[in-house]
Amino acid sequence: TTTTTTSGGGSCSATYTTNNSWTGGFQGTVEVRATGGWTVTLTMPSGTSISSLWNGRASGTSGTVTVSDVGWNANGGSFGFVATGSGTPTVSCT
Repeated sequence: TTTTTTSGGGSCSATYTTNNSWTGGFQGTVEVRATGGWTVTLTMPSGTSISSLWNGRASGTSGTVTVSDVGWNANGGSFGFVATGSGTPTVSCT
């Protein structure tokens, strides 16, 4: 399990964990602590692409991916995704 924690300015922090990995892909979870809405920026490793994502609203699937809350989880929670490729994305939260 790989965990990367990045705190944004003041009221938002995000913690990334690789839950499972296999040849050609992995599943990750990002735990978000926030007050009044959040946006997480995932920087995906080269050659890695998100194939499905839940509990968040994503813009893009590779490179720099922006994920925002879906209303009911505006004050924190988690979102998960399955990706093809390998490596560990970096996270930041605003």
